[in-house]
Amino acid sequence: MVLTDGSHLFASIDESGIASVLKHLRRQRPSLFHYATSAFRGREELFCEPIDVDPKVLDAENPLFTEMDPIPVLGTPAEHPIGLNWCLQFSKLELDFHPNDVIGLPAELRPLRPQRFALRLRTCLAIDCPSDDFFAKELQAVERVVTRGRDLASRFEDLKPGATGKDTKGRAEKEPDRTPGRTPPVVPQLGKKLRCFCLDTYVVAHFVWAPIDDPRRKWLKIALDGFEFVDIGPEPLESTLECYVKAVLRLGIFPRLSQSIEAMVLDVTKVMRRHAIELDQRVRLVPTAAPADVPDNPAVEHDELRVFVDVVVEDF
Repeated sequence: MVLTDGSHLFASIDESGIASVLKHLRRQRPSLFHYATSAFRGREELFCEPIDVDPKVLDAENPLFTEMDPIPVLGTPAEHPIGLNWCLQFSKLELDFHPNDVIGLPAELRPLRPQRFALRLRTCLAIDCPSDDFFAKELQAVERVVTRGRDLASRFEDLKPGATGKDTKGRAEKEPDRTPGRTPPVVPQLGKKLRCFCLDTYVVAHFVWAPIDDPRRKWLKIALDGFEFVDIGPEPLESTLECYVKAVLRLGIFPRLSQSIEAMVLDVTKVMRRHAIELDQRVRLVPTAAPADVPDNPAVEHDELRVFVDVVVEDF
C-alpha cells in the first residue's frame, strides 16, 4: 500500500530525529525541565544534577529554571506559615516509538502496544531540610500563635468585671471583622548541600482525536496508557507516588498540549499573500481524517511519527 493512498501528502520523522529535537529544546529552554524555589537563583550549582544549557541562554540571561512556591509545612498556622526550598529536574530523556526497540520497559508496561510511544526520563528531587537553629527560632513563633486562644489564665482575666474587651455584664464585645490576606511563608536560607534522590521514570501514551466541549470539533490529545517508577519501596509508597504523578499528567500537563484541528490547518493562500504572491483559489493543508481515510493520524509505527495531510482547494 502506498503511503498516500488515503491522503494527498505524507511526512514522517524517526524517533532519533525527535530525540535530537528534544535534546536541543532541553538546552535552549532549560526552564521547561528544571523547577525550584527562588532561593536557587544564582545558586544553580546546588541542583541535583548540573543544568546542561546552551551558552546563548546564559548570554541572554534567560532563566535556567521555573520558579515555584516553597513546599508548605503542613500544620503551621495561617498567621505564620512556613515553607521549604526544593528543586525538581527532568533529565536524560529517551523516546521510543512502536515497536519497542530502544527503551527497556519494566514488566508492568510490556509489551508496547501498536500506535503507542514510550518515554524514559530521569527525575531528581531534593528538599532542603532546615537547620536546628531555624527549628528552634520558628518553634517559638508557632507556639505563640497556636496557643493564643488556649491561654486559660488570660481568659479568666478577661472574665473579670471591667476587663478590657468585655462589657459590664461580662459579655464579649463583638470583635472587628478581620479578613487577613495571604501571609507569605517563612522560608529558611538555602543550605550549602542538598540531599537528592533520582528515579528512572517510564511513561507510555498515544495520540487520540476526541471532542472537548463541542462534539463537532475534534482535538488532538495525548492519552496516558501507563506510568511506572522503578526501584521504590515499599510498594504502597510507589503506588501512591505513581497515582499522584498520573493525576498531574492527565489533569495538569496533557490537557495543555491538546490542539484543535483548526489550529493545525495551514492556509497556504494567506502565507503566499504575505510574500506578495496572489492565488486565484484558497488552498489549505488539513490533517487527513482518521479513521475515515487513514487508520491513524498521526501514526506511531515503524520507529516513526507519521503525519498524513490533505490539500483542500476552494473557490473564493
